[in-house]
Amino acid sequence: MPNHIHGIIIINNPVGTGHALSFNKNTKNNNLSDIIGSFKSAASKQISQLNNISFVWQRSFHDHIIRTTHSLKNIREYIINNPGTWDNDENNIVNYCIKGKACLAPTGQLQ
Repeated sequence: MPNHIHGIIIINNPVGTGHALSFNKNTKNNNLSDIIGSFKSAASKQISQLNNISFVWQRSFHDHIIRTTHSLKNIREYIINNPGTWDNDENNIVNYCIKGKACLAPTGQLQ
C-alpha cells in the first residue's frame, strides 16, 4: 500500500512475567515500541536523504501477537495480497473524490 506498511517482527528473547529482578541495570528494554520507533527513525532519515523531502510517520501502530502457524500463514497471505486492494481503499485519493469529498485533481487543482 502506498500509505502504510505491514511487517512481521520476530522477537527471539524469552518473555518473563515481570516478577524477576534484573541484576544487570544496563540492559536495554527492547520492547516493540522501541523497535518500531527505531525503524521509523532510520527509515525517515533514509527517505529524507534520498528524496530531499521531510517525511512524517503516523503517530501509532497496530500490533498483533501471532500465536499459531495457521495464524502466521493467514497474516502472510494478507500482507502479500494487501497492495491489490489499494484500488478500493477509502484512503485512495481516487475513491476519496468519488465519494464527493474535496480532493486535488492530478493537475493539483481543488475539485
